[in-house]
Amino acid sequence: MVAGFRITRFGIPVLFIRSLTHGIVEAETLYETYFKLRHFELSVVSALVGPEGRDRKVLAPVSQNWTVRNLFGDERRKPSGTTVWELYEAGDYPAIIERTREDVETAERVYLKLKKLRNDLSFGHS
Repeated sequence: MVAGFRITRFGIPVLFIRSLTHGIVEAETLYETYFKLRHFELSVVSALVGPEGRDRKVLAPVSQNWTVRNLFGDERRKPSGTTVWELYEAGDYPAIIERTREDVETAERVYLKLKKLRNDLSFGHS
């Protein structure tokens, strides 16, 4: 299983294409590896546990910033993902590594918090 924000529409497809481009292994193995994983999209699940968004008539995925603010009270904003391209062009690979590490740690925190919230619900069981 893999969990994250935008993992299904961005993360996994990018990893697949990059792995394919670099010839890591044959395409069939890459497909089996990346697309047969169980994807757990945190931006969708998080929409269920916070206050309603701007449009109360629509239930829609939420951003990582929205989730972190509403689950943890953390008001810091993660910069747009497009900054990674600027870091890459500047050759600032350590900053890309740090940003990626922070993203993984945030996804893990959110996943564990959501799991705890789910487990704290009784669902009618004693």
